[in-house]
Amino acid sequence: SSIADPSNLQLWLKINGVFKQNGTTNDMIFGVPQLIEHVSSIMTLEEGDLILTGTPEGVGPISAGDAITAGIQVPDSEQTLATLDLKAVDRNGPYSFDG
Repeated sequence: SSIADPSNLQLWLKINGVFKQNGTTNDMIFGVPQLIEHVSSIMTLEEGDLILTGTPEGVGPISAGDAITAGIQVPDSEQTLATLDLKAVDRNGPYSFDG
């Protein structure tokens, strides 16, 4: 509710402090309301939840030890709404979901 226009948010990703991806929610195939409607029909969404889908141009390799930072902000503004900081690690074996 604090976001004036969810169809116009900047999404970005940095690897080791260097921008690798930069796009907007306006670039997405499905609009934000449609995504929220679909996901909330499957699971309960709570305040602060993020729905991450697809990726803008700029996909590339990462290596163990790389620092990954993703963010959402209002375009043409310094106002960052949320960031996510991760450190890449080596994975032993195939992907496994433990849910």
